Amino acid sequence: MEVIGIVVTDLKPEQLNAVYKDIAEHLGINIALLIFEHFKGLQVTFPTRFLSREYIRDKICSEYNGDNISELARKYQYSGRWVREIVSKGNHPEVPGE
Repeated sequence: MEVIGIVVTDLKPEQLNAVYKDIAEHLGINIALLIFEHFKGLQVTFPTRFLSREYIRDKICSEYNGDNISELARKYQYSGRWVREIVSKGNHPEVPGE
């Protein structure tokens, strides 16, 4: 693979620009290049949560036993209030932000 005529395998992470350097140090030069090719010029913001609210909502509803709101809130790192709201609406409540 090449970038502007430079063979990527000849590069070291410290030769890359800003965020690409960080990515290369953690994931490798080839991954940094793939991210560069797909997202260059864009400002990308990564959510602080990996799993969707819909998925978590369904997990909470399936694991709720009538007396484990605090446990579910800790497990899924949501507030007890949000978990209580989810279970009070049943199996398919409206997800905030929909």
